[in-house]
Amino acid sequence: MAIAFLVTLLLIVVAIMFIRKKTSVKIDQVYMSEAGKFRVEGNVQSFIIQKDDRFEFLVEDGIITACKDRTRHKEFVYYGGKDND
Repeated sequence: MAIAFLVTLLLIVVAIMFIRKKTSVKIDQVYMSEAGKFRVEGNVQSFIIQKDDRFEFLVEDGIITACKDRTRHKEFVYYGGKDND
């Protein structure tokens, strides 16, 4: 009885993970404007906006959480620290 419950629970968890992966929409777009070239890469929940191959902005859940000047930094500088709540 307990084994059947665990197997059922495992199948439900795997199904939920599979469904969540499918709904994660990939983004890969390039926009040209008078302000420069913008490239957007990632998925709907978390993506990076590159401007002119120099600046990068990390967007998580619709909020810009970090930026990076590629000529000066290798890592993102997070607004308010890395553990933003």
